[in-house]
Amino acid sequence: MDTAVTGVLVIGGMVLAFLFGRGYQAAYHAWAEYKTTKAKVPPLLRVFWAAVRAAVVVGMMALLYLTGSVYLTTHGPADPPAPVPAAPASTSLPR
Repeated sequence: MDTAVTGVLVIGGMVLAFLFGRGYQAAYHAWAEYKTTKAKVPPLLRVFWAAVRAAVVVGMMALLYLTGSVYLTTHGPADPPAPVPAAPASTSLPR
């Protein structure tokens, strides 16, 4: 009977050791991926904010352009100055 109990304990220990090893392996790889990802975050955030700034600048330029277009459409350009009458033509012809 001792050999049966010993065999069950050995097999159970092997199963627990296997499960512990797989859990440790998963945790180790997850930690390595976490460190790799954490190192990539600051440069990616800089790129993200640069893209946001560019989008805001383009949006502001478009807003200014549209505002100017609407203003010119509604108010139009200033009236041109009235033409100055020319001097009266002389009726005498040189001889």
